[in-house]
Order: sequence, then C-alpha cells, then structure tokens
Amino acid sequence: RRVHGTHTMGTGNLRLPISCTVFWFFEIHKIFFCVTMATMTSTLTVPTTALVLGATGATGKILINQLINDSRFNKIIIVGRRSCNVVSEKIQEHSIDFDKLDEHSDAFKNVDVAFCLGTTRAKSGVEGFKRVDFDYVVNSARLIRNVSSQCKQYHLVSSGGANAKSSNLYFGTKGRAENAIGDLKFPRMSVYRPRLLLTSREDTRVGEYILQTLITPISWMSPTLFTTKLPVLCNAMIKNCFMEAPARDAGKDDGCQFEIFENSRIYELGKRTDSKSS
Repeated sequence: RRVHGTHTMGTGNLRLPISCTVFWFFEIHKIFFCVTMATMTSTLTVPTTALVLGATGATGKILINQLINDSRFNKIIIVGRRSCNVVSEKIQEHSIDFDKLDEHSDAFKNVDVAFCLGTTRAKSGVEGFKRVDFDYVVNSARLIRNVSSQCKQYHLVSSGGANAKSSNLYFGTKGRAENAIGDLKFPRMSVYRPRLLLTSREDTRVGEYILQTLITPISWMSPTLFTTKLPVLCNAMIKNCFMEAPARDAGKDDGCQFEIFENSRIYELGKRTDSKSS
C-alpha cells in the first residue's frame, strides 16, 4: 500500500514508513552490538592464565590455593621477590628484582588476568611501603599492559578508606595506586577495599594480634563492619573474573570498565560458593 509515494507497514490504524522501520532496525542492532562488544572486551575465556603479584602473603597463599583448585584456570604465573614454595603442575614461578623490572618482562607475558595483592606498612616500613605498594605495584601493572596485550582484567586489593587525597600514608598511597593503575586503561579493572583482614600469620605482630582478638567477637555479629575474611575476599575476586562486566559510563567511553568493591560487596559476592573446582 502507498501513501504519498511512501511504503507503509501497519495493522489496523498503525502505519509506519518502511524507511523508518529499517532505520530503527539498524539502530537497535547497533546498540546490541556495542553492548556485546563492551562485555566481550573484558570477558575471560576458559582455560585462563592468571598472574599473581604478592603470592607469599596471607592473602596470596589462599588465592593461589583457590586458583589451583579451580578448573577454569590452567596456568598460574607467580611473580615475586621470593618463592612461595607451592607445588602444582599449574604453577610457573618467577623470582625477580622489582627494581629491575625491564629485565624480567618475559615473566609478565601471555596472561589473561592479573591479581595484585599488596602489602602492609607494618611489614615493610614507611619507605619500603611506598616503594612496594606504589612503585612496584604501578610499574608492574604498566609492564603487564605493555607486554601482555591480551590481559583483559586487573584485580587490585586496596584498602577500605583508600583515598588519593588522604594525608594518611597508608590510605593515601593505596588511593594513588588505584588512580595510577586506572589510568593505564585495562579493559576491566576491579578494586577491592577490604577492612581488617582476619588471618593467622607466621610473623604475628603484637598490635595486630590484640586488635584481631578484640574485634573478632564483633565480626561474628556484624561480619562486614570492621573485618574481612581472606577466603571470602579471594573467592570474590575469582568469581568476579567470570561475571558480566559493569556497564560503561555513557559519557566516558574510554574502553575501560572500572569497578570498586567495598567490604559489603566483597562479602555479598565472596560468600557465594559456585566456583568451578577441578
């Protein structure tokens, strides 16, 4: 049927020009394509190769164990200053000098996802903390971005209260590291801000032991208020690797999907136990 020389489609009183129908058909498919591509750029495929920085710490030991037992990960590259002494056919370990990163670039190649777990001020001292938790962390992330183009995700363990503008050394350094790595524009960057990490360390610190002893009863009543359990944190990171990425900011389509997990979100995600174990 023709109306003023224009083809129409309609049922009853609904009549639309064919040109209009074709226009909206392509617009809808364009939107669908963009959304699909935004998700695909940061979606991991199975099997997956993971790189872990900071594997010798309490968080690292639990994360490595979970990765080993997860069938979706077929290779785990551990990069650190000393060996973590874990035996598994999945493990490939590199002990390096972080002050000479460029000499160890091969250790950072061919990874799909990177986990960076950080350290604490008490363990490394003031200057050591800034060197390890900013210089080493940011420079390692930059090297991964440069030599491992297929790395789709970067997972950073930061801290509750992290703020680049904070005058506090710990929170300020953590916040500046978040921003610096965010500027590298990994396809997907996930930042985790746990509270006090509940763990039994080999090198127990008196102040930390007393604090954990006092807070533990409160954590039974309100787990997310002051504390974070390490298995919950590690499970949250692994589960998030295979979840749908967050939507990009419509006004900032820079190719990077950035998300922050405060403690409550860490618990919400980490307490789900549907990881694929081998």
